[in-house]
Amino acid sequence: MPLDPNIIFGQTAILLDNEAEMGNGHKMQIVVLAGITILSNLPDAAAAPQTNQRQLSRSALISHMQQYVDRKQMSGAVVLVASHGKIKLKSAIGLADVERKISMSEETLFWIASISKPITTCALMTLVDEGKVKLDDPVYKYIPSFKKLALAGGQAPRTAPTIRQLLCHTSGITMPVNILDMPLNEVAEATAALPLKFEPGTQWRYEYGHHIVARIIELKSGMKFEEYLTHRVLQPLGMKDTTFYPDEKQRQRMAVLYEPVPILGGLRAAVPTLVSFNASRRRPVNPGAGLASTAADLFCFYQMILNGGELNGKRITSSAAIKEMLRNQTDALKCGYSDGGYAWGLGFCLVEKPQNITIDLQPHTFGHGSAYGCDAWADPSKQSVFIILLARTGFGNPDTADVRKTFFHDVKSIVE
Repeated sequence: MPLDPNIIFGQTAILLDNEAEMGNGHKMQIVVLAGITILSNLPDAAAAPQTNQRQLSRSALISHMQQYVDRKQMSGAVVLVASHGKIKLKSAIGLADVERKISMSEETLFWIASISKPITTCALMTLVDEGKVKLDDPVYKYIPSFKKLALAGGQAPRTAPTIRQLLCHTSGITMPVNILDMPLNEVAEATAALPLKFEPGTQWRYEYGHHIVARIIELKSGMKFEEYLTHRVLQPLGMKDTTFYPDEKQRQRMAVLYEPVPILGGLRAAVPTLVSFNASRRRPVNPGAGLASTAADLFCFYQMILNGGELNGKRITSSAAIKEMLRNQTDALKCGYSDGGYAWGLGFCLVEKPQNITIDLQPHTFGHGSAYGCDAWADPSKQSVFIILLARTGFGNPDTADVRKTFFHDVKSIVE
C-alpha cells in the first residue's frame, strides 16, 4: 500500500518528478509543487498511475488557489485535506498581511465566524450526555423569561421554542440589534422581550440561537461559557489556537481581513465586525461567530466528530450525541443561503442532495461555511476532512463563491 504523503513546506512553485532508491528496494517519488513537497512510497508500477493522478490533483488545487490570489480575489489561504485520520495535503498560499508582506503559514490564525457554531453545539452536547440539558425542553425551562415569548400579533405560539430548534435555526427568535456588544445574560433577556418571527419549527431562518445556547451552558455548568468550552472541548482536543480572545503572540499570526477596492480593484484591509476582540476593546463572546482558529485545530475537531466523539483516546461527547448532531433536524424545510441541497443538523449544515455548488460532494457530508470565506467540512463515506481558511469580505454570498466551488471540486479528486 502507498504510504500517506508527508508534507514539508518549500518555496518553489514548479513541478519536479524524480525517483530515489530506498533501502528496502522500493522507490520514493519526490514531487515538489506549488510550495509543498510530497513524499510517497511507490512499491510497484501498478500503483504509479493512481499516485501520479492524486499528486496532479493536489497540484491543481494549489494552482487554482494561487489564481484567486493573483486575481486579487483573496490575499491567500491555508488548505488542509485529510483522509482516514491522516493529513494528505496541507499548504499555505499567498499572504496573511499584504501591507507587511507576511506570508501565510500553516500556523496562521483566522476568524472562522460561523464555523464557531458546531463547536459551541458540541459543548452543549456534553451537558446533554450528563442529563443536565434535554434537547426538546422548552428554552423557558432554563431561562424563565422565554415563557412570555409571543408572535408579532401578540398571540402565544402553538409550541414554545426548544433548545433543539435553537441549534438548527428553526426557533423563530428575533435577535437584538446590538447583540455583539451584550453579555450573554443580557442577550437572553433582550431576546425574550422580542416577538417571534414565526411559529417555532415551521421555518428555517439563520439565527443567533447559539447565544442563547451558550447562556444555558453557563447556567447549567456554573462556569463562563468560554471557560467551559475551553475546559470540555478545546483543551482535551489540543486546540491550542482556538479562542475568542487571541493573545498578543496569536494576534501576530492573525490573517488580515480584506475587502475589494471599488472601481480601482485590488484589496484593502477591512474590520472583522463579528469578532469578540479588536485593538480598542474586549467585546463579549460571540458563541456563534466569534472564534479564531487554525487549520490544524479545526482538523482535530472534525476528526473527533468523524470518530464518533473521541480523539487520541479522549472522549469529548458520546457517539449518540454525535449521531444527533449529524441527523437531519429540519426534514423538508428549505435551508441555507444557496440551493445546495442542504438540511440542518445540530450546529452543522448537512448536504442531503448534492447539487449546484455541492455537486462534487457526497450525501451526508457535513460542515459549515463562514462570513469571512472559511469552510470546514467532513465526508463520513470517505472518512475525509477538508478545510480552506481565508480572510475576505465583500465578495458576495460566501455560500455561492467560486472559490468554494473550486475547492470542493478539487478535493473530490484528492480523496477518491
